[in-house]
Amino acid sequence: MKKSERQQYIQQFIEQADITRQEDLVQCFLDMNVVVTQATISRDIKEMKLIKVVGENGVAHYQMPINRLDNRRNDVGNLTVPSAILNGADVLQVDQLNNYVSISVVPGHGPMVAMVIRQGNFPHVFTAIGDDSTVLVVCDTEEDARELQTYIAQLA
Repeated sequence: MKKSERQQYIQQFIEQADITRQEDLVQCFLDMNVVVTQATISRDIKEMKLIKVVGENGVAHYQMPINRLDNRRNDVGNLTVPSAILNGADVLQVDQLNNYVSISVVPGHGPMVAMVIRQGNFPHVFTAIGDDSTVLVVCDTEEDARELQTYIAQLA
């Protein structure tokens, strides 16, 4: 099986089921009578830039990278972000102080939200850092932080 074909199957597998481990992907191929190694799957995951996100059940599973997901434009300034992902992160609270925005989310969603913000089209965001349930976003100015805070609050 060619690499491109194998990677198409990997995409299908992770879109059809919550695949949590590389060994699960190896088993999916074995179920098709195709032998692949865990090392091959690991290289494919890296090349495809798959990410792991926490599902509603609290278990992390593979997903296609954020930049391949549908981005929606919002009504606040020129911000663009995968809104469905931020909505799905269960944002609990959004606060702004100076040029910082603090986002409280359901435990387990912090790293994903930080990554979405870093990879989103936020021209005035310097960086976002997320732990288990909190994301700290550093914006260029206080006004930029206020705009981001308003946008995230609208999604919550």
